[in-house]
Amino acid sequence: MPSEIPNCIIRAMNLYDNDDILALCHDAFMYLGDQVNVTMMKIDHNCLHVAEDIDSGKVIGVCSGFNINTKCATFGEYSIAPRYRRFGIGNLLWSRCIAHCSNRNCGILASPKNVFKYREKSGFCVIPSRKLVQYCGYPHLFMLNKYHEDCDFEWINVYNLPDVIAYDEQVCGFNRTQFIQYSIGESSSVGMMARDIHSGKVMGYGIFRRSNQFSTIIPQPLYATSVEIAEALMYNALQKFAGFDKVFMECWDINKEATTLASQKLGLENIKTLNIMFTEYDIQANFGNIICNSPSQFYPF
Repeated sequence: MPSEIPNCIIRAMNLYDNDDILALCHDAFMYLGDQVNVTMMKIDHNCLHVAEDIDSGKVIGVCSGFNINTKCATFGEYSIAPRYRRFGIGNLLWSRCIAHCSNRNCGILASPKNVFKYREKSGFCVIPSRKLVQYCGYPHLFMLNKYHEDCDFEWINVYNLPDVIAYDEQVCGFNRTQFIQYSIGESSSVGMMARDIHSGKVMGYGIFRRSNQFSTIIPQPLYATSVEIAEALMYNALQKFAGFDKVFMECWDINKEATTLASQKLGLENIKTLNIMFTEYDIQANFGNIICNSPSQFYPF
């Protein structure tokens, strides 16, 4: 640990910082898509702030405050390099993100030990009963449904993208055109949708991302009208990835089919359970269709 306060600056993230931030989050055992920060910056340019050690040029801390729209925001990607902690760098980053997301209903995921701190010191007073459960492990893919008799499965492209956007809005209640468009444009991600062969309606979709934890794939999000459709989406999309070992999933505990898929059918390990907290009111969504959450550093659904 430095013997005196580090000579550092707080600034908005630049694109060239992404590798340093991925490494910082990797060391903190934080799972995120390897290009998701770049995607979110395209939507909200100043949603990520970093602390940079001026002497070494290293990124030593990061914090995200993402404006979902003019009324809602989410905090999430927070990490300080161990040897730079206890110098107030985290407070500086937090203050910058708070200012960026001012006058909005803000959400944050908190470990049980941090609930009191966020409630009493930062005003996150609305605490719904549902919790986000994180799973990770070597998946039993042979247990998944490989197809669904009532659905065709398509890679998401410019032609079916409007249908996917409309379905996504039905599930989460927000129009996320940019998020979906930029996500499927990531070179390390794939997007797949399910369409009912009789009605032509979208029945689910998923975006599957390579993560900063090397050989781990993350479905973010995975939405579907049934868990059987979600299984087929996952099985077929994962065939696109070579050399992966693990799958990381974030599921809401109120969707028992999702947690059963992760823990029992895929055989993943429960590694963390987090509380969702808001400053003004709970943000609702159709959680029955949310098999896996969107990147939780940026979206609470």
